[in-house]
Amino acid sequence: MRPHYEITAYPVVIPLAVVVFTVLLWRLHRRGDLTVPRVLVSAVMCVYGAGVIGNTLFPIQFAAGSSPRWGSLNLVPLQNAEWDDILQNILVFIPLGMLLPLISRIRSAPRVLLVGFLVSLTVELLQYANAVLWNGGHVADVNDLLANTGGAPLGYGIYRGMLLLPAFRRRLPAGAGRPG
Repeated sequence: MRPHYEITAYPVVIPLAVVVFTVLLWRLHRRGDLTVPRVLVSAVMCVYGAGVIGNTLFPIQFAAGSSPRWGSLNLVPLQNAEWDDILQNILVFIPLGMLLPLISRIRSAPRVLLVGFLVSLTVELLQYANAVLWNGGHVADVNDLLANTGGAPLGYGIYRGMLLLPAFRRRLPAGAGRPG
């Protein structure tokens, strides 16, 4: 039997989320923008990011003597597509589209679409690298890329709809997330 080693998500994503949250708090403090709503949005973004990383890139497996999994890539849209998986990937990126205008100056659907695409592309490339280099368990899939990319602007649309509600607008930190 070959020796097998595995890195699980928790020992990596929890410290990473804490470091990112600390950096965000430090930046807010330096800018004089450290408010409870901004701290809460930063915390939500860190938990969301940790969840996405933990569920899409882990576990990382090392198996001595195993061969690379070059076949862990699907570049043909809708080939072997499972509709529940597509829906899940759309849903996973909806929060990204809702949170981006709250934590950044990204306040247009095309920019949210671009960021959603780039984040999803990064995840899929890392999944493929994990499969090839360390025999990881995920398949890089163009269907995931397309579904994730579509989820981000859908989330942004939900966020823009929420802006129509005066109660939501009142709770936004000054200057945060309002279309400009």
